[in-house]
Amino acid sequence: MMKTELQERADILASNLQRSVDACFEVLRSISQLYASSEHVTRQDFQRFVQPVLARHPSIHALEWLPRLLDSDRPIFEQTLQSKGYPAFQVTERTSDGKLRRAESRSEYFPVCYVEPLQNNELALGFDLASDHTRWAALERARDTGAIAVSGRIELIQETQREFGFLVILPIYQHGSPCNTVGDRRNHLQGFVLGVFRLADVVRSALAGLNLDNLDFHLHDRSDHPEVGLLAVYDSTAKQVIADAADWQASSHAQSTSLDRESIGRKESDNGGSPSPRLRGSRTPRLTPRGKAICTRSFMIADRQWSLVLQPTAAYVDRAELYQQSQIRANAAAAEAEKLKQALRNLQQTQARWFLEKNLIAFGVVLVLLILGGANLVSYRSLAQLMESKDSIQRSYTILANLAKVLSLTTDAQSSMQPAPVNPPSQPVQQTPSILEPEIAVLRQAIANDPNQRRRLDQLEPLIHQRLLMLQQSAVRQDNLVVNGSDRQLQQQIRQIVAEIEREERSHLPHWEAQAAISVRTTFLINIIGISLSFALLVGVYYLLQRQISERQQVEAALYEANSQLEMEVQERLAELAQTKEISDLKMRLFSMVSHEFRTPLSTILVSTQMLTSSEQTWSEEKKVKNLSRIQSAAKTMAQLLSDILTLGRAEAGKLEFRPEPVNLVSFCQHLIEELQDSMECGSRINFTVQGSFTDAYIDSKLLQSILSNLLSNAIKYSSSNSSIQFTLNCTSEAVTFLVKDHGIGIAPDDQQRLYEAFHRGKNVGDVEGTGLGLAVVKTCVDLHGGQINVESKMNSGTTFTVTLPQ
Repeated sequence: MMKTELQERADILASNLQRSVDACFEVLRSISQLYASSEHVTRQDFQRFVQPVLARHPSIHALEWLPRLLDSDRPIFEQTLQSKGYPAFQVTERTSDGKLRRAESRSEYFPVCYVEPLQNNELALGFDLASDHTRWAALERARDTGAIAVSGRIELIQETQREFGFLVILPIYQHGSPCNTVGDRRNHLQGFVLGVFRLADVVRSALAGLNLDNLDFHLHDRSDHPEVGLLAVYDSTAKQVIADAADWQASSHAQSTSLDRESIGRKESDNGGSPSPRLRGSRTPRLTPRGKAICTRSFMIADRQWSLVLQPTAAYVDRAELYQQSQIRANAAAAEAEKLKQALRNLQQTQARWFLEKNLIAFGVVLVLLILGGANLVSYRSLAQLMESKDSIQRSYTILANLAKVLSLTTDAQSSMQPAPVNPPSQPVQQTPSILEPEIAVLRQAIANDPNQRRRLDQLEPLIHQRLLMLQQSAVRQDNLVVNGSDRQLQQQIRQIVAEIEREERSHLPHWEAQAAISVRTTFLINIIGISLSFALLVGVYYLLQRQISERQQVEAALYEANSQLEMEVQERLAELAQTKEISDLKMRLFSMVSHEFRTPLSTILVSTQMLTSSEQTWSEEKKVKNLSRIQSAAKTMAQLLSDILTLGRAEAGKLEFRPEPVNLVSFCQHLIEELQDSMECGSRINFTVQGSFTDAYIDSKLLQSILSNLLSNAIKYSSSNSSIQFTLNCTSEAVTFLVKDHGIGIAPDDQQRLYEAFHRGKNVGDVEGTGLGLAVVKTCVDLHGGQINVESKMNSGTTFTVTLPQ
């Protein structure tokens, strides 16, 4: 299973811590060789031996020599040290309140006799380590086992701030004495050499080059009591290492205030209001982890077991969480795909429903038109029938009115008629009176379509004419009696026929009136029904249209969103595809380059070995050495190529570690120049210049080797024979600067833009062999140091690289 980023950082930090302390083991063993090679090691001998060691290992706070001192030898020992420039020297011990005093008498002492550096460690001189329980327990283990022992957490005597530290102790036995048993070791013990460490310094050196953003950790000594087992705490928020009693108490108080208040309240309630007995004490509270420990690493420091507990803060995200986030994104993409599928299904369903609703809408519109057309047709027929009934009623009333008028004129004709003058015998009498002609004509026209009424009118008209003629004749003769007697019967006949006509017409009136009323009601109802049905159908059509529009908008919005998401996914996939293609191209270039670059030195090695094998007896030593040199050069080329590829691969995977250590830069650079000049076949020379007052730096020597060897090799490779390479070192307290200047072919401006790309080579390199990895390795190593690299170059005028690394 792949380790998470948190686990990898825990492994690196634990390894750095162990390596920082293990470096002291070799230092103590080298000091033991000093005591083994000399009967008496003076203070000056000890000082000259350990000062370069302390310069190379800044994590060691001090190196000390503790002789075994018997109580009987104590006065002479103190007087001797006082006479050698330490007038206040005496064997001391610490009181319960932390003050130093003269040590009480006991059978033997182990005071600090030599301490380097003496500055800032004066208080430790003369302190008897056997007077302290923790220190004495470590001394006893080292004495009885004959091996290196590590003490538990202690408060350093030389520190006024009560800073915590620990001791690494190695016993020194008398020359030539047997040390096979515990008794032999106790009897022949000469003293102890020990290294003094400040926990804060050890932790800080382990943190160099390691990214612990949003990661807190606690360092514990599992071999000690839990109350004193906590060694150091790292707070990522403040970027601070807490490893002294003052900060310990402040941090413990800040972390536990709220918990203490709550616990005090609970305990007071449990004890009837009195304070808890446990809280009355003055014991310093222990720092407790903030949150749940996620990653723990245990490792051995000599004979003690330490453990490292890493705790990510809320802002920390490791690869496991990144995987979880990737899983979440994958689930989101699946949900988006399902959402798109659902949108497409909805679209299909909506389209099927649209087809049905479209037919319903068309049918509804046609039905509305049919209803409105039918209503108009029925209304038209009703109106026509109404007009017909109106005309019939009007005709009936016209007939009745004219009948009344005819009857009135016929009845009143006698009284209104005047005697007519006597006509001459030759003049004929008028046949039809003209007074009733208009009314008769109107009646004849009105009853033209009714045969019964027309027949009665035909009967009535002669009677009326006869009546009128009789009246006229009577008026001429002036025979009223005759006229009155004859007229009575004629009038009765006229009235009878008029009454029949009138009765017939009046019998038609109710029918026409009823038919007119029915036509009015029918027209009204048809209009109401047509309007209602049309309104209902139009509302239904509007609803269907509105729903279609709404569904179309929803589906279009869903499709637009899905399309946008798909476009984004396509862009991401295209980017991944481009990256994959780029990686594939890089791999092909790598395989091609590696096969080419390995083929040449392998061929050289193969040919040289074959020639050595076949001609070993006949060749001179000079020729053999030359072929061996060729084999060695080819092997170095292959090793350098593999080293560059490994460096870039580890850097890309995030596993290239930054492990700084004290380095003497002058000797380091001189040794590197010697190696390069020995391997150079051309006559180029490197002029090395040192500037600044510092010669030592805390730096990663392996990464520095890659930086300088690649820059110097390129300067030699791309310069003409017998040219000079300027190599300048400038070391200050803040930074280290390396300058490599040549007078070679230079770098084109276009190539300077891609100078640090892997496998990229300049257009003007010609037949000069190379891989295009050197400057990529240089840039990677400089970045790990947190430094900068600058280049100045002109075609055919040379190139200058300047590398600045912070101290």
